[in-house]
Amino acid sequence: MSTPAPARWIALRLLGVAGLLALAGLLLLGLPGAFWLALASPLAGLLTSQQAPPDSAWPMAILVALIWPWGLPLAYLAALPLARGWRRGLATLAGMAGMALLLAAGMQVAFGRL
Repeated sequence: MSTPAPARWIALRLLGVAGLLALAGLLLLGLPGAFWLALASPLAGLLTSQQAPPDSAWPMAILVALIWPWGLPLAYLAALPLARGWRRGLATLAGMAGMALLLAAGMQVAFGRL
């Protein structure tokens, strides 16, 4: 029976995965960022009525696509003391999605709503 990998090795692997996801988001020209921005648009609408200039959507999507994957190792480290087994993975995904939505909503509040 194998022993589980220490948490720091898993976090380091997740850093690599986050780097690959950020690179994929750049290669996909910001489509993952556009997805998160579209999901966060109603939340940003509650916080601001300022409209973003039409040409700011694509750069904002690329920036979100480059930043959101780095929440994966942070969410995993935050889930360590809270859950075990498959629940830790679920808590990690929920934490990462929450951070991505907050990031996308914050970007829209700062630069204008799409």
